[in-house]
Amino acid sequence: MSRRVGWWGLGPFIYGLFFTVFGVLMLAGSGAVGPGASGLVISGVVFLVIGIGALALAWYIRRDILGDDDSKPAKPAPSAADARTAAQLDAQLRVTGAPGQAVIKGFSYVAGSSQGGTTTVELNLDVTTNLGGTLSVQRQERVPVSVTDQLQAGATVPVIVSSTDPSQMVIEWTGLTPPQSAPPESAPTKK
Repeated sequence: MSRRVGWWGLGPFIYGLFFTVFGVLMLAGSGAVGPGASGLVISGVVFLVIGIGALALAWYIRRDILGDDDSKPAKPAPSAADARTAAQLDAQLRVTGAPGQAVIKGFSYVAGSSQGGTTTVELNLDVTTNLGGTLSVQRQERVPVSVTDQLQAGATVPVIVSSTDPSQMVIEWTGLTPPQSAPPESAPTKK
């Protein structure tokens, strides 16, 4: 793949070249003027410092864009389990997983994550199955926007949990039920 630096990489180069050339010209001019050119010397040095800094930045930008990607750490190859799609995992859990219930202990919305009728929510769950009792799980999950108004602490939702990895589960959002409200206290009777 061919990569080009582009105009934004050329800007610091032109800027640096301008300041460097004028800095050298000012220093050369101060030699021709003589002892009364201290202001020209100071201006020439300042121009040179700015110009050389801008040229160094232009060089860094060019090196970074055109540099070899081999110097960057390679991402590890995905394992066979990671290569499964969410749909494949969902289908597998529906066949081999254990049914259970999850109680929502707490949740928070992840900012800027709504898309396609769903939003991402950070969930704290207590998951109960017939395989191993209750397990506390914290995970991010895509939640249909249509059920977010029912999402609250104490609500329960059916789940299907992997029998080998309890952190993998399918949450059945259509079965979300609000928390059981406490029975109303009976009003004291007057005698």
